[in-house]
Amino acid sequence: MWSILSLPLRLITCNNVVMTKHSRKHQSQRITLSGRDGPCPGGSGKSLPDCCLRPDGTLRITPPDLCPRAPITGLAREGCYLACTGNCSDDLTREHWISETVIEEIGRTISVGGVPWIPVGDRKDVSTNSLTARILCKRHNEAFSPIDAHAGRFMRTLKHIANEISTTAGKPPGESNYLLSGEMLESWMLKVLVGVYFSKNAADPEGPSISRFPLDMQRALKALYDRNWGQRCGLYIVCVPGSQVKSALSLEVMLRCGLSKNMVYGARIVIHGLEFFIIVDDLDGNVLIEEANVVYRPSNLTFENGHQKHRIVLTWEAAGPGRAVTLASYPS
Repeated sequence: MWSILSLPLRLITCNNVVMTKHSRKHQSQRITLSGRDGPCPGGSGKSLPDCCLRPDGTLRITPPDLCPRAPITGLAREGCYLACTGNCSDDLTREHWISETVIEEIGRTISVGGVPWIPVGDRKDVSTNSLTARILCKRHNEAFSPIDAHAGRFMRTLKHIANEISTTAGKPPGESNYLLSGEMLESWMLKVLVGVYFSKNAADPEGPSISRFPLDMQRALKALYDRNWGQRCGLYIVCVPGSQVKSALSLEVMLRCGLSKNMVYGARIVIHGLEFFIIVDDLDGNVLIEEANVVYRPSNLTFENGHQKHRIVLTWEAAGPGRAVTLASYPS
C-alpha cells in the first residue's frame, strides 16, 4: 500500500459574495428535446443531427482539440509548463491556476487558505486577481479556453440546481436534465492539477512547496492531447449513499502524492460540495483512492429532495452501463 500525502489548497466565499456580470448573464443549459431535428441541448445552437446526436441515438458533446492551432511554432517558451511541446507563443500570460470562469462564480473576493504564502491554519480574503501565475504562454492558454468555459458552465449548473432545490415552496414536482461533457470536465480537472502544481500553490507540510514531488508530464500530455489516460486513471466521484451536499459556494484542491514513489499522481477536487478525484498516474496498479464509495466516470449526477429531481448528464466517448448515480440530496 502506498502512503498518501495530501497538499491542501482551499477557496471559499466570503460572506459578501459579489457576482460578476459574466456569471449573471449565463444560464445553465437544460436538456429539452423537440425531435431528432430539434436544437442540441449541449448549447451549441446547432441542430441535434449536426451536433451531439450520434448514429446509435446517444448524445455526446465532442471535446475540442486542446492543441494550439496549426502550424506548430517550434518555440519552447521558458516558464510555460507546456514548453516541452515546442508549440508556444513568445508571451507568457497571467493564468488563473484555477480557471477564472470558475473562480468568478464564487465571487470577486474569496477566502483562501492552505497555500504557501498564508500561515498554516490561517485564511486571507483576496481578490481573484491574486490567484494568477505566469505558467502558460498565450498560445496554450487560449487553446484551453473551451474546457475553462465548460467548467464555468458546470459551476453555474450546480448553483442553479442548489437554488432550485432549496426553494421548492409553491413549485410542482418535476424533473430537469442538463447536458455536459464528462471528458471536458476530466480534462479541466487535470489542468487544475497541473496549474496548482506549477504555480507552486500547494503547500508541503515539510516545506514551502511540493517541488520534491515530480509530476509525470508525459502522462499528463497523453491525457490532455490524446485522451489516453491509462488504466484506472481519469475522473472519479465520491458518492456516499444518502449524503447531503452543502449549498455554500466553495472549491478545494488537494494534490495527492505517493510517498513510496515520490510522485504527484492526482488531486482531490471538491466543487460546491461534490468530491472528485482526478488520477493521472496509477502508481503501478496500486490502490489510489481510499474511499469505498467511488464511481469512475459517472454518466449522470442526480440531485433530489423528494419533491424535485435535477440530473446532470455527463457524456463520454465510450458509454457504459452502471455508472448512473443518485449522488446527493440537498436539504429541503
